[in-house]
Amino acid sequence: MKKFVDGFTTVELLIVIVVIAILAAISTVAYTGIQGRARDSGRISMVNNIAKALEIYRIDNGQYPAINDGSGLETGCGSQTEDWATVIVC
Repeated sequence: MKKFVDGFTTVELLIVIVVIAILAAISTVAYTGIQGRARDSGRISMVNNIAKALEIYRIDNGQYPAINDGSGLETGCGSQTEDWATVIVC
């Protein structure tokens, strides 16, 4: 007489492992995308805070701060009353 042992077969265990691996791969990709969007959101917030601080400086002092080009001399780039929301190319 043949004995039957209760338990899972190798095929059943392999299927479960493959399903878990697929779910882990999908969640890893989704998590990476979420992290990138969170970093981008933080960077945008920092840039907006800098823009607000520059506008407060301009309101208090009547002009934007001087630009330091690394040569040790502070130089102006265009008008000191330009709106910093626009792109300034020196």
